[in-house]
Amino acid sequence: NDTARVARENADPGLSHFAISVNDFDGAVARLADKGIEVTGIREASGGVKVGFVADIENNALQIISRPNPL
Repeated sequence: NDTARVARENADPGLSHFAISVNDFDGAVARLADKGIEVTGIREASGGVKVGFVADIENNALQIISRPNPL
């Protein structure tokens, strides 16, 4: 698909990303890197939450997230 992805802001209506929850954030990032997949935008949010993003083959945003205290 050669169609450019429309830019989105986090609060825009509709799907902006799909989140995948992991128990070991650093381990997940390392396993993805071993497969040549770069996790970008890595940051620690409040409460020890860690997040980062990967793009799938159609450039959809997939969020990797780890929460010390599940929702």
